[in-house]
Amino acid sequence: MVVSTDDPKIASAAKEHGADVPFMRPTEIAQDSTPGIEPVLHAIDLLPEFDWLLLLQPTSPLRNTSDIEGIINLCHNSNAESAVSLTEAPVHPFWTYQIKDKRIFPFYEKSFVSCRQDLPSAFSINGALYLSKVERLKKLKNFISEDTLGYIMPKERSIDIDDELDFRIVQNLISNTPKFKP
Repeated sequence: MVVSTDDPKIASAAKEHGADVPFMRPTEIAQDSTPGIEPVLHAIDLLPEFDWLLLLQPTSPLRNTSDIEGIINLCHNSNAESAVSLTEAPVHPFWTYQIKDKRIFPFYEKSFVSCRQDLPSAFSINGALYLSKVERLKKLKNFISEDTLGYIMPKERSIDIDDELDFRIVQNLISNTPKFKP
């Protein structure tokens, strides 16, 4: 496992836990506004010996080894070059709205469905797993294209930490749920 970071403390902790930190991420691609693919492309430029890349974002700590094996097997068994992890969307896109002049308008025309059971399945990227052939990433500069497969993960392992509430939820799950305890 290779860790890309610009933080010496994170690099040290990663090394203590058995990860390789063969380089430090340059400041210009370690900003809040840096597109997520930039550190990935930087890493594959510095580590050209790999054919595949599996991105494990630290903000998705509840994925497990069966998820990692599952997405790899999905690509292998389907002869696919990329896959990303998804979970059932928390809010169906047909039930989302935008506000213009304080009035609500559906994002999708004629999308009103009164019964949840009548909605088609909808999934959202959960941020836990991004797998791709390296050559494909270099060419497309994106994990997702029309041929990307979806690896479905359960809701309880799909929490992506974006704010303090997400962090507290994950912390609570890890502390109080036997299957999440280290």
